[in-house]
Amino acid sequence: MSILGSMTEALNKKQPRAPTISQTPPQDNSQTMASNVANILNSNSLLMRSAAAKGERIAANRGLQNSTAGAEAAQRAMLDAAMPIASQDTQNAFTEKQTRLQADLNYQNQSKLNQQQNQFAAEQAGLDRGHQRGMAQLQSDLAYSNQSRLNQAQNKFSAEQAGLDRTQQTNLAKLQADLNYQNQSRLNQQQNQFTAEQAGLDRTHQRGLTQLQADLNYQNQSRLNQQQNQFTAEQAGLDRTHQRGLTQLQADLNYQNQSRLNQQQNQFTAEQAGLDRTHQRDLANINHSNNMQRLNAEVSANTIGKSIDFAQQITNNFDAQIAAVLNNTSMKEEDKKKAINMLKESRDSEMNFMSRFMQGIPTTRQNWSSFPNLGVPNIGVY
Repeated sequence: MSILGSMTEALNKKQPRAPTISQTPPQDNSQTMASNVANILNSNSLLMRSAAAKGERIAANRGLQNSTAGAEAAQRAMLDAAMPIASQDTQNAFTEKQTRLQADLNYQNQSKLNQQQNQFAAEQAGLDRGHQRGMAQLQSDLAYSNQSRLNQAQNKFSAEQAGLDRTQQTNLAKLQADLNYQNQSRLNQQQNQFTAEQAGLDRTHQRGLTQLQADLNYQNQSRLNQQQNQFTAEQAGLDRTHQRGLTQLQADLNYQNQSRLNQQQNQFTAEQAGLDRTHQRDLANINHSNNMQRLNAEVSANTIGKSIDFAQQITNNFDAQIAAVLNNTSMKEEDKKKAINMLKESRDSEMNFMSRFMQGIPTTRQNWSSFPNLGVPNIGVY
């Protein structure tokens, strides 16, 4: 088995999997480590050709050209060049899938919350309307019941007073008739007993009695009328005072009930508005945090990609210079070796400087910035 085949099989076995969540999308094998490595190896790009040429030159320097070991060296060089790029592509694809999945889950959760909030608001509104209808019906029933009882009591009292008045008038008429009869009987007896001389006195006396009776009847009837009028006026005053008190009490109760309902409604509205504002701030903070994490990852990936490009450029320049030295027929072998050694030292020096330079850049690390205190990255080379 070739080195390329064995390493590809090992990558397929050790490929890390993304953490599972409640809703797992269909597996996409187009962005796995193995597929990315295979695509880069099969692309016949300048990088792959240069890596293969580098492996062949290493095998040639060791006297292994046109052998299995030489072919494996070329494949190993191609694989070494393809691995960093494939790893970065796999990581980018995984990050993009995770971001899309997170956005879908956030949208579903927000939709559920909105539905629950709308349902709760509708239920509360229905309960409020039912409560208001019940209060209005209860108020109407109580007002009707109270007014009916007052009317019945007033009618009963008026009927009793009228009955007492009629009874008193009947008794007075009977008493007057009895008194008149008795007086008349005594007068008749005296008239029969006395002589004609007494007839004049009797007539005078009768006129005096009639006048006195009329005066007494008038005075008695006046006092009865005054008492009846005073009682009727007092009862009417009490009725008006009672009606005003009931009206004032009804207005006060209506005001107090409406005030309590308004306070409860305002308190509920304020609490719901506060919850909405808190929820919106939390969502804004989560979105900001996700955006900053994605920005950090993108900047870090771009910086690492630049470091790979610089390293590849240094390697390509070195390969081109080595090829120029090897193909120069006017140079001696000893001079070629010296030139190659100088080129290697120059390459190693550039690679070392580039490595220390890129390590000094803070954007090669995750979470390199902290918003809003985002300053210009500083570079330190030691």
